Amino acid sequence: MEVNQNNIEFIIHRGSHQIGGNCVELATRNARILIDCGLPLDYDEQDVETQNEIRENAQKWLQNCDAVFLSHYHADHYGLLNEAPQGTKVYVTKETAELMKISGMFGEDLTEYLDIHPIEDTVTVKDFRVTKFDVDHSAFGACAFLFEVCGKRILYSGDIRLHGKKGVLYKNLPQNVDFLFLEGTNLGRGVRQKTETAIENEFVKQFSSNPDSLHLVWCSSQNIDRIVALYRACVRTNRVLGVDPYAAYALELAHQNRESIPNKKSPSLEIYFPWSFTNWMIEKDRQLVLDLRRGAIKLDQTDLPVNPSKYVLLYRPKLIGDLSRYISKTKVCLTNSIWAQYWEQDKSEINRLKAWIEDKPELRQKLSDIHTSGHADVASLQKIVEHVQPKRIIPIHTEHSESFSTLFPKDTVLEVADEVCYSMDDPTIWKSTQSFEDLDLGFYMTHVIPDFEHIVITVFFKNPGVSPRIMLTNNTKWYEWTDERTVSITLSKTPVVIGGDESEIPAEAIEKAKEWVVLNYEVLMKHWDGETDSLTMLKNLKKI
Repeated sequence: MEVNQNNIEFIIHRGSHQIGGNCVELATRNARILIDCGLPLDYDEQDVETQNEIRENAQKWLQNCDAVFLSHYHADHYGLLNEAPQGTKVYVTKETAELMKISGMFGEDLTEYLDIHPIEDTVTVKDFRVTKFDVDHSAFGACAFLFEVCGKRILYSGDIRLHGKKGVLYKNLPQNVDFLFLEGTNLGRGVRQKTETAIENEFVKQFSSNPDSLHLVWCSSQNIDRIVALYRACVRTNRVLGVDPYAAYALELAHQNRESIPNKKSPSLEIYFPWSFTNWMIEKDRQLVLDLRRGAIKLDQTDLPVNPSKYVLLYRPKLIGDLSRYISKTKVCLTNSIWAQYWEQDKSEINRLKAWIEDKPELRQKLSDIHTSGHADVASLQKIVEHVQPKRIIPIHTEHSESFSTLFPKDTVLEVADEVCYSMDDPTIWKSTQSFEDLDLGFYMTHVIPDFEHIVITVFFKNPGVSPRIMLTNNTKWYEWTDERTVSITLSKTPVVIGGDESEIPAEAIEKAKEWVVLNYEVLMKHWDGETDSLTMLKNLKKI
């Protein structure tokens, strides 16, 4: 995107009104960076054409960017990095870099063709000075980023929470920033999140209530807090926690930073090596498997049907095929410690797991979920904002961006839309980055009307068959042009409304828009007649 000198512009390519799939662009005249480049959570449910479009868009975003800053290693934040050109610089925490390395053993190895740079503290990329801040999240090595550029300080929260073991880390975040991109995953859910200590106690109750069963717990191998809660629950109920090599490796990495985290040498923790999974690992990195086995207690899987009450296994649906060799006739209790919607996904491995449970209901049962979110609840978001004291808050990673204005002062909240370019010098001025060739609408820009934050003005370029006009839309989703949402106003010295009889736009907003047209009539018409370019028009537009 073209940028005015000394100005910073930003685009949320995806994430302003949805959870997951984050991608934010920051740009100056001299530099352009992306923050995260994630796969939408519903990607697998889309048809092939839509999936191809998602990937093509990511290729455009990633093309010619100076760097990507990855907040953590969850697919909804990194999942489209495989569309980046070879050699693209990607800045991550040291822990995320290690996870990327081992994850490459089980899929595409991003480290083979991307230029991965672990950040210790601060790094400079052209105009941007970037500092990472560790945060509490359900992904190991998650962080927030502070971008200092052109005299402004921009904080990107990434995914963050306060109810985990490291929740106090939010107090290290910088204060008095100009802009805060703040996640709002849990808005609209109205639930105060449980602590990991509460989760541990629920596991203790679960294991004690079903003392004769083998317990299988599905949780992310990157969720170190959850594995620690599981381990502590096992110690309290005299059980052994069995983990697969991937989880064991993640624990080893975490143990290097904090010795209280269990690792392969801890009592009550054993590593089981599923046959197909282990063979795959040996083909990729035989030495890593040997290192994991050295000094570890290996779980004897033939003991599972003999002493099921002794064990709790951390598992994933893909491992059931291997495990069923040993536990096909064993009484098993399964507990999900993940986001509930993962269980509802129409994926082959999940469907096979459900079929395996239903095959012998007298032996296998799925118990109630034991889980707490990796994202901040409402009270935690308010604490974060109280600490950071941002001048403006930009909602992201949320389905309820409108709720931000009920939690924080309205004049601080900047609710935006995907694929719109905003100026950080004046965020009320923005322009579309999308192509609307199929609608023959061309390029347009919008201006927020004072006192009506959800009413926007759309200014069209000159197009055949389109009369000089602006359009008012009563939603930041400016592309939803329905009779109920829009009003058209002529570009004239005495502007009049065209249609709009069914619109819900307030009469006061329409009058302010007419006032704005009169104030900017000459600027708008020069642009309409092709005498000025879009940047000149933006520079010369006056506020009411």
